[in-house]
Amino acid sequence: MSGHSVCHGCVAYTKLCCATDPKAGSEPWTALTACILPHSVLPSSGKVVYQVPALRVSSSMIKKEIVPMVQCLCQDVNPDVRATMCSQLDFVARGIGLETSRSAVLPELVELAQDEAAGVRRAAVRALAAMAPLLSHEDGRTTLAPLLRKCCSQALASLDPLVLPCLARALGALCRALAGNSHCNLMPDLVPQAEKSDLCLECRIACAFNMPAMAQFAGPSLFSDHLASLFSELCADPNPQVRAMMAAGFPEVQVCAGGASLLRELLTLLRDSSLQVIQSGLLEQLPRCVEAVPWASLSHTERKETAGDLVQALLACEATLVSSYKWRLHAQLLSQLATLPERLPPSVVQPMLGPFLLSRVLTLRPLPCRLTAGYALLMLLRSCPTLAQRIALVTRIDAVVKTSLLSELCRGQSCHHRMLYVRLCELATQIFSWSFFRTHFFSPLLSLAGDGVANIRLRLCSLLAPLKACMQLPADSQLLAALEACVRRLMAAERDRDVMAALCHVSGLSVL
Repeated sequence: MSGHSVCHGCVAYTKLCCATDPKAGSEPWTALTACILPHSVLPSSGKVVYQVPALRVSSSMIKKEIVPMVQCLCQDVNPDVRATMCSQLDFVARGIGLETSRSAVLPELVELAQDEAAGVRRAAVRALAAMAPLLSHEDGRTTLAPLLRKCCSQALASLDPLVLPCLARALGALCRALAGNSHCNLMPDLVPQAEKSDLCLECRIACAFNMPAMAQFAGPSLFSDHLASLFSELCADPNPQVRAMMAAGFPEVQVCAGGASLLRELLTLLRDSSLQVIQSGLLEQLPRCVEAVPWASLSHTERKETAGDLVQALLACEATLVSSYKWRLHAQLLSQLATLPERLPPSVVQPMLGPFLLSRVLTLRPLPCRLTAGYALLMLLRSCPTLAQRIALVTRIDAVVKTSLLSELCRGQSCHHRMLYVRLCELATQIFSWSFFRTHFFSPLLSLAGDGVANIRLRLCSLLAPLKACMQLPADSQLLAALEACVRRLMAAERDRDVMAALCHVSGLSVL
């Protein structure tokens, strides 16, 4: 039989195994494998014959027939065959079990990891990552950890363009498999410092990708001693792809670092001007990151300074988003600002965010962003514990912005601003108490019943029934009379059909 025919036969054999239910039994595949194996020693066929069949035939057949052939092909003179066999070793190990793999497969893998061909060494690293979950702690201590240290040191010393990036990418999975072995805690640093070539960039990206797994592997104490400086350098890396990868894994690293403060790195990532970094997912986890800051260990002065730095970093991030077209991400950031009064000192947050949010309500173009900024402003007012503090905050905001929320929104010339005021009143009914709403929102809201824009009057009609439901008689009898008088004026003067239909629905009548 020619090598070409054997190659096609082995490919067909593997595809047949893939398409067959593994619960059908191993006897037919044992017989078929016995016919195929004598011809599979050809280099061209050795690449494909062991992947799925090793999981189909019986364990005794694997030990008797397949394992010797695997060992033979691992010593093949062709480096392509040896590299391909590396990708099949984890399938063979799953088929023969841990005990047999320790004596039959693992020594071959250790030798392949030191192969003279770089392609074989790279394939061996991938095989190590695939087989690591199958190994016991004893195998990790005696075999995997020393081999991993040696491979990392050699690849870093030679700047191997094939092995070094592969090791950097697989290091997180390998260290996760070694978790629990205290003697394995010290691992080589796979971030080359000598130059900024494409090879080093690929390694830095891989190290940033593996940082959460490495932080979990090291634990809080070793993270502070061995990984904190590297973590800080990668957060300030000149390449935005590296920084984006660090931002994506920042919350997980913060949890694994324990009480270590990563505030400086968080501020660095939030101040980043690259949209790739901002949209990496860090904003979604911002409340979690803020809560993980060790506030209890800070003095009162340090707590205020830290909160101020954090707010300034968020405002810098918002300035980057406002100049882009990422309005959904911008709205997400504004929604996160609404949670800050619950987590940061109000004396720091209110003076910085109040004027800023009002200006954004008045100037932003996307409606979702304006609504979210308005919601954040209402939440900021709610964070004031007393009515006097709320009034003082509104007065301070009006003085900074040179205008007032009431004059610009409710009584402004822009119909968009007036519609926004009605929408904010809907939110205010859910955020504030009824006593605060009736004092500061009720009368200005009813004044919009005479607005010249039909859509504003229509939106107001949808609020009349909820407002009436909130009233408490007899204390609110005057407000109820004002509401009923507003409805009567609208029904007497209204000419828009849609608004009239909404009024009739509120008053319980039917449209004629």
